[in-house]
Amino acid sequence: MPINRAAGGREGALSVVDYEQKVIRAVKSERAPLGYLTGEYGYGKTSTALHVWQSAEEANLVAVPPFQMLHLADLITAAHGWLRYRLTARNPKLALELDELHQQVTGQNLEEEARAKRVNAETLREWVERGRFILDLQPADFIRFFHRATEIVQRGGFDGWLMLPDEIQQYIGPAMLRSDDPIAPMFNLT
Repeated sequence: MPINRAAGGREGALSVVDYEQKVIRAVKSERAPLGYLTGEYGYGKTSTALHVWQSAEEANLVAVPPFQMLHLADLITAAHGWLRYRLTARNPKLALELDELHQQVTGQNLEEEARAKRVNAETLREWVERGRFILDLQPADFIRFFHRATEIVQRGGFDGWLMLPDEIQQYIGPAMLRSDDPIAPMFNLT
């Protein structure tokens, strides 16, 4: 969805307000809008994302605020942390259910990785928490987490949730320097 910083937009582009309303309507209609904000340094991408975050929260969505995405798994880490925070205030039991979901999605892979690498699972868990080991989650893991998290959030009285990763070039750039393909895993997920 091309947007324009001008309040009225321009031909073929939405204003920021129109953009945020379109995203909020899509989430509330139980659709999964995909998109990104792009522009030169200093254009205001993070400020725009913060504005969308505030508007989404005011519209009874849980909006994960902009966060720096260094690894694809950061999507689950950030979502779990913010959703848990918001659910704890409304329904602590649902926050615990979200914790169980997070453990199911990431813990299973931790156990598999620990066996494959012949290390203690608890040690690997500590490495993950410190950012020293990145889980190689599969698209199905992300989808399962997102789907179940949506059900939990809705049972908590919210109309849905929205995630706003920021600084995605921090994910893409280093991977490309290592000759990895950062786009394929993201493409497979979307």
